[in-house]
Amino acid sequence: ISYQMNPELPDEGMSLSDYFKGFEVKNLLSPLIERAKYFKLPFKDLDYIYNTSLALQAAEYAREKGKYEEFSFKVFKEYFGSQENISSTEVLGRIADSIGLDSIEMIKKLNEGAYLEKLEENKRLAASDNVHSIPTFIINDDYRLSGAQPLEVFEGLLLEIYENKVFNNKNS
Repeated sequence: ISYQMNPELPDEGMSLSDYFKGFEVKNLLSPLIERAKYFKLPFKDLDYIYNTSLALQAAEYAREKGKYEEFSFKVFKEYFGSQENISSTEVLGRIADSIGLDSIEMIKKLNEGAYLEKLEENKRLAASDNVHSIPTFIINDDYRLSGAQPLEVFEGLLLEIYENKVFNNKNS
């Protein structure tokens, strides 16, 4: 689900060093940059973090039009690869146009708040599932994996699930 972790962020963004006071931002980002390289994903050294509310709402518009994954990946590329302000309707409109969505209709719906209730619903769902970080993967309602983990961590969890006697007994 689309879930906004930091709604308090201003639309114009905030420097990562201000947001993560007391932490060395390069140290926080370097594991993510390495994982992105492994998967050939664009991921540059970031300076800013932005409010994602409009991007998440725009993604809901894209979902309605059957282009959620394509839109979300383009937003990812624009933010992590080009450091674009993804809280800008101009940036979101450009992304929408690039994948064949109607940016004028999308921005009109964003301005009307058409997807705010969906974001609130997702927030309630995340709270009921005790989600505190992004991404969080919930498997079979019993297993959780939080954060951008290395592939080996996913493999280990999936192997544990497979070998778990309770899991195997459920399938017997």
